[in-house]
Amino acid sequence: MKKFRFLIGIVAMFCATSCLIGNGSPGSSSETYTGELSVVDTDTKEQSYFDSNASVSIWIPNITEPKFDFIFNGIKFDNLMPVRLNMEVLGIPFHTTISEDQTTINYVFEASNVIPKAGGVNYDKYTIGKLEGCVGKEVEITFTMPSKNKTVYFKTKYTTTE
Repeated sequence: MKKFRFLIGIVAMFCATSCLIGNGSPGSSSETYTGELSVVDTDTKEQSYFDSNASVSIWIPNITEPKFDFIFNGIKFDNLMPVRLNMEVLGIPFHTTISEDQTTINYVFEASNVIPKAGGVNYDKYTIGKLEGCVGKEVEITFTMPSKNKTVYFKTKYTTTE
């Protein structure tokens, strides 16, 4: 019964939440997570950038469609990169699972050949090879950028604001 109440609470939260980010519709849900972002060379594993206070905004623009939109806020791929970008990754399908301790819904996603946007412009040149991760108690996102030979890792623990 406790599990059922938890699931009903999550559904009610998503249905009652208004859009906070992006072009969401009624019945959308969003959250911004802060954590560590690390960028490494895909072959050598040498780190080219690290941010201990990175943020990623994640939202479900339409609760009836299992798709995420992401914004990597102020991302860089190298210490020498002159500007930070707000990189959007849109329409990433997900499916849900229940955690092993049956207390959390996990949103698991995986996509390939995703074209990111920055400032509303598609950046085909920097297509994401593979994007995967999970949003649950912890948030983990990994993606590759073959054109730059980079792999990006983002990880944080979910914290509630009261």
